[in-house]
Amino acid sequence: MPKVRNFHEKLEADLKRLGLDVRQVRGKEGESAPRPERELLKESIKSFAERVAPSPAAPAGEDVAHSAPETQAGVPAGVVPDYMGGMPPEAAREVARLVDIVFAKGLAAGVREAKRQPPFVEDAFHDALVDKLLPELKKRGIIK
Repeated sequence: MPKVRNFHEKLEADLKRLGLDVRQVRGKEGESAPRPERELLKESIKSFAERVAPSPAAPAGEDVAHSAPETQAGVPAGVVPDYMGGMPPEAAREVARLVDIVFAKGLAAGVREAKRQPPFVEDAFHDALVDKLLPELKKRGIIK
């Protein structure tokens, strides 16, 4: 059995909620037109984001440090979606920072912060989060 990393307790609860959302949508859709899990998870994250109120400006010094190794452009490797490769490194670093917030403080904290970003960064954050959470949800058996 694979070893399961325990995350921040808020994120643990968020993972269970996202998995439940995906299973509920899949159950409503039935077997006739199943959508990919990735698409269902992204929809669940967006639904979660709609329920979370935006946060006021973050106080100085509240950034979360990146733990992933960086590429030449200073963007954490393996965190941002591939399509951001040609984008300004600042946008990619912001997406990586938002993902780090989720793993440090929970999904609601990351989503609140993402709502303060331009739509492109917020959408890329959702994509990056799906890339990180889907394998974890599968490993835990939350999504099959």
